[in-house]
Amino acid sequence: RLHGILEQVDIAGCSELKSSAQDFIIHCLSNSLISENEKIICVDKLALFNCWDAWQMCMHDQMAAATCSLTHVRRALSDGKNCKRHGEVLVAIVTVAKEHKELLPNIISSVGANVFEIFKQYGTRQEQKDRILLCANCMKFIMLTYQFLLSRNGDDVSSEHAFISTVFEVLVDIVSHNGLPNQNATALPGADPALGRMSAQFFVHVLRTSPATFKACVGSMSQETRSIFEKSVRADMSGYPSTAPTKKRLNFKSFKQ
Repeated sequence: RLHGILEQVDIAGCSELKSSAQDFIIHCLSNSLISENEKIICVDKLALFNCWDAWQMCMHDQMAAATCSLTHVRRALSDGKNCKRHGEVLVAIVTVAKEHKELLPNIISSVGANVFEIFKQYGTRQEQKDRILLCANCMKFIMLTYQFLLSRNGDDVSSEHAFISTVFEVLVDIVSHNGLPNQNATALPGADPALGRMSAQFFVHVLRTSPATFKACVGSMSQETRSIFEKSVRADMSGYPSTAPTKKRLNFKSFKQ
C-alpha cells in the first residue's frame, strides 16, 4: 500500500529518500484507480510524518482527509520547541486555507487556538531568527479567518465578536512587548517594532471593514489594554510620526557680519 512506503522511509531516516517518496505518492494519488479510502489514509500519513509540502498538494478538496489529518497538524503546532516545524506547518495550512475555502471552518476549529498560541509565543517571548516570518504567517491565517467570517454577512455575529476580541488581546500583548515604529519607547529584549506595526494595521483594518464589531470589542477591554490599543490605532492612522524630541539647529546666518 502507498502509505506503507512513508512508514518505511520514515524508519530509514533518509531525507532524500523521503523527498522521492513524497513525489511518488503525489503522482500516484492523482490516479483514478487509487481508492478514496487509500487517498485519505495517505494524506493522513503525510501529516503524521511531517511531509507538509506533499500534504498541502494532496488535499484535493477532501473533507474527510482534512478532518483526519488535522489532528497531526494540531500536534505539530503544539510542539513547543520546534521552530522549523512550526514554520512548515503554518505555510501549509495557510496555503490549504487559501486554495480550499470550504475546508477553512474545519481548519479554524481544529487549529485556530494553536495558531494564536504560536503568534503570542513568537511575538512576545522567543527570540528566533525567523520570528517575523512565523508571525506574518500567523497573521495571514487570521486574515483568512476574518475574511471568511465577513463573507457570512453577519450570520454569526457572536462568533465574529469572539474571534476579533481574542485576536485583539493577542495583538495588544505583541504591541506592548515590541512597541511601535518611531515611538521612542524603551525596547524589551528581542523587541521588533515591525511586529507592533503589523498588529496595529490589523486594528485599523477591522475599524474600517467592521466598525460595529470594532466598537463592541473595544468596549469590553480593560482600561490598560484599551490605552495600548488606542495608542496603536492613532499611531498607524497618523503614519507613525516620530515622538523623539527635536534638536534645535543653530542658525549660522545670524553669525554673518
